[in-house]
Amino acid sequence: MYVEIGHYFFILSIFVALAYKKKNISFVFSLYFLVLTICFLSFLFCYVSSDFSIYSVLTNSNNKLPLFYKVSGTWSNHEGSLLLWCWILSLYGFFFCFRTRVALTGAPLMIHKWIALFFSVFLCLTSNPFLRISFLSTDSGKEFNPVLQDPVLAIHPPCIYAGYVASTIGFCLCVSGFKHTAREINESGKLKDQRKAVILRSVLRTITRPLGGNAYWKLIRIWILTCWCFLTVGILLGSWWAYHELGWGGWWFWDPVENASLMPWVLATACIHSVISFRLNSWTFFLNIVTFLLSLLGTFFVRSGLLASVHSFATDSQRGIFLFIFMASLSLVLFKKNRTTGAYDHLSEIEQILKLQLTLLCIICLVVLCGTAAPVLFHLLAQREVSTGAPFFNGTIIPIFICLLLVLVYIHYRTQQAHSVFFCVLFIIHVIFIKLIADLSYLESFCCALCFSLFFSFFLFKPSPMNMILSHGGVCILITGVILSNTKKIQITQIMHFGFEQNIGNGRLCCLRSIDQLHGPTFQSICGNIACVSNHDTKAAHHYFEKVISCERLQSNITFSDLTRSVDSFVIFPEKRFCFSNPKSTTKVAIHTNFFTDLYALIGTGSFETGWYTTIMKLPFIFCIWIGFVLASFGGFRSLIRQLSKQKLNWN
Repeated sequence: MYVEIGHYFFILSIFVALAYKKKNISFVFSLYFLVLTICFLSFLFCYVSSDFSIYSVLTNSNNKLPLFYKVSGTWSNHEGSLLLWCWILSLYGFFFCFRTRVALTGAPLMIHKWIALFFSVFLCLTSNPFLRISFLSTDSGKEFNPVLQDPVLAIHPPCIYAGYVASTIGFCLCVSGFKHTAREINESGKLKDQRKAVILRSVLRTITRPLGGNAYWKLIRIWILTCWCFLTVGILLGSWWAYHELGWGGWWFWDPVENASLMPWVLATACIHSVISFRLNSWTFFLNIVTFLLSLLGTFFVRSGLLASVHSFATDSQRGIFLFIFMASLSLVLFKKNRTTGAYDHLSEIEQILKLQLTLLCIICLVVLCGTAAPVLFHLLAQREVSTGAPFFNGTIIPIFICLLLVLVYIHYRTQQAHSVFFCVLFIIHVIFIKLIADLSYLESFCCALCFSLFFSFFLFKPSPMNMILSHGGVCILITGVILSNTKKIQITQIMHFGFEQNIGNGRLCCLRSIDQLHGPTFQSICGNIACVSNHDTKAAHHYFEKVISCERLQSNITFSDLTRSVDSFVIFPEKRFCFSNPKSTTKVAIHTNFFTDLYALIGTGSFETGWYTTIMKLPFIFCIWIGFVLASFGGFRSLIRQLSKQKLNWN
């Protein structure tokens, strides 16, 4: 019964979107949000109750899955993810309608309606989430990708979708303001008073105060901050999952879907800085539109099946073609309309440097876009297989990013009227880094010096707002963590037998104690039992391992805690899992952290006779990456809450 209810309400949402009128705007968007909420809850109940008469549930769920993964499986597939997209779009429209002055909602919500209508029709025609199967099934032999069965990754897609959809509201505000101002200019062109036409053209050129004056740009700032904050949290969760689940010791793989979320984040970062100055409002207009288009591009990448990724939902490229056509046609119309948009001719020095910073961010985004789309374009146009991976992206983006970081540090010191002090502090910190960390290259030490110069500038000069300190300080800590964790990384991969000892770094010894077998609700696995000792006394460490192995062989009742009283040691348990409904094996990484260094271990194929392929890594300062992400996210949300609480916005 709930399936039919959800299906009927889903069809009803399309007609509700078509019934939009300015007179009943609040009622229509309230009804639209309510209808889609009932629809999404019905689809969610299909997964919770394991209703295998629904095709989506049959191909992505299993009776043996825990309840948490059944719930997260709702949006871990093509149909459910698009339904979640539509629901978040209705939620944002409802919030925008009731928290914004009525005079500002008409034109943006009209554009919002057509976007919501397109996604609803697209979902209904190509990927109906309530599609039933023609045969009876009481159980499913399939489930969604075992690699994706992770608590952190279950929260990751809603955060990314919330960031993507938030760019829609900023897009609607920019386009509606542009259309209103363009209408005024077209009408003024018919007047004989050329002076008035020139004034209105200058208004279009800057788009400083369309419709609601400054209120429009404050709203744009709020929604672009919302987009940036949710994308930051989503990227953080995705990176954490990749580090803990994929088993390659990194947190960013330049995967096409990772790049799809990175591009809107980069442009949202640029837009947050451009919206500060009214003289750069043409940049704000451009960046908002491109951020929205790149969000659609990310949706196309995930659902097209053209790019191989562990994140991809669809294998039918015809589904993504509809999104691609919509995005391409929208791009052509908007950029044709925007060709008359210019900027102020006279910018201050700070604004010119800020414009350079925005340009560098756009170049980084363009490089990521070209590198991501290159394999598809070469395959379609030249019938050639081309791959772009970490060497391409690192080799092209790192020099641009260093220039961007240098501009960021300079502009901050320049605003404090301390540009001479900047070079002195930078030189001193640079020398200290080279002396103390001898194995860093000049380029790496220079980047670290720039990060510390920016971080210390918040405390050396005039106190900065706490939001700026948290967000920019988080980015500095993140960059420092990336540099140090890659430079100091130690990795050893080899075959290990029982009792085999391996030295990892200074005074760290690892020993394979045994191989155990585990059984879970949907899998069985082999589990490595690796003991690690941190002791500079080599003889004591060897004696400790001899006692460990002898206890294992004699099956002694002596516990591991009894053996670890005299030495600093711990045990890690990497796994290799084999799911019942999926022939592919997955790796479960074992990580031990002491806040400064992570010991990262995974076990591969092998046997009791030949030994087991084992990889052990030592990753120092990896915690800086997570702390940097968290601080930047917290600073963004703090700024967003501050903007929402301002009385100047004149909420109803």
